[in-house]
Amino acid sequence: MSEILGSTPLGTVLMTLISFLLVIYFVYRFAWKPISKVISERQEFITKELNDVNQQRQQTAEEVLNAKKTVEDSMVKAQGIINNAKNHANDIAKRIESEARDNSEKMRKKTDLELAHQRQQFHREMEDSVVTISVMMAQKVIEREIKEEDHRAFIHDYIERLDAEVK
Repeated sequence: MSEILGSTPLGTVLMTLISFLLVIYFVYRFAWKPISKVISERQEFITKELNDVNQQRQQTAEEVLNAKKTVEDSMVKAQGIINNAKNHANDIAKRIESEARDNSEKMRKKTDLELAHQRQQFHREMEDSVVTISVMMAQKVIEREIKEEDHRAFIHDYIERLDAEVK
């Protein structure tokens, strides 16, 4: 080729230019496309990995939010259960207290009735005793004449008998 163009500076420049263009053509044809393809594939791979990482980060963030919400919901439910249990316990306590108060009131009324019955029975027995003593006194009065001292003795004796029966 140097014979065609000669050894002139223009020939050297042209030869250098032609050689340079041939090198560029061969580099583009055989090296640039495969390298460009590998770089492009690598870029796509890195982009895909970054997108996957971002997607996983978002999913993780969503899962953390869901977990927090679940924990908060669980806490609310637990607090509701505790409140319901407290209310139920208070209701049971009030019911037991009310039943105890009712039972106490029933027992008091029953005791009052028994006391009233015993008072009535005591009054009847006292009336019977008074009648019996009065009859006895009347018999003694009829049998003899009663002096004031005897009358006092009879009354004193009667009172002592009543006290003895009451005790």
